[in-house]
Amino acid sequence: MDVSTLPLFQLQSVKQSLEDEIKLLSGSFGTLKTAQAKFNTSFDSLSTINKENTKKQSLIPLTGSLYVKGKLDNIETVIVDIGTGYYVEKSIKDAKEFYKGKVEYLSKNIEQLQETLIGKQKQYQILMDVMQQKVEQMQNEKK
Repeated sequence: MDVSTLPLFQLQSVKQSLEDEIKLLSGSFGTLKTAQAKFNTSFDSLSTINKENTKKQSLIPLTGSLYVKGKLDNIETVIVDIGTGYYVEKSIKDAKEFYKGKVEYLSKNIEQLQETLIGKQKQYQILMDVMQQKVEQMQNEKK
């Protein structure tokens, strides 16, 4: 649609709609980046599970900010949160593959979302330019 043909009051409506979309997309982008960081952290933490750490007192992560004292007894398998409150036991190798797959999946979605967000921001800038031109044109007509 050619926005330059729309009256100023309709442009205001389109502007508000684009602002809402950009805000929603930006929020989603942040959420996906946070999830990606958590999966990366989980992936990285798997590399600390080795024979040298068996039976040693250490801090075991329960969440990103909650650790408890404990000892690693089993270094062959880990419990993996697969989402919506479900946990499964996986080998270290399978857990790494799971987290790697999640990170790759999120990376693709983040890329697509970023392209969409950039497109919306460009549309918004074009709209703002058209609105500025219309306001200037109206001011010139009043003179």
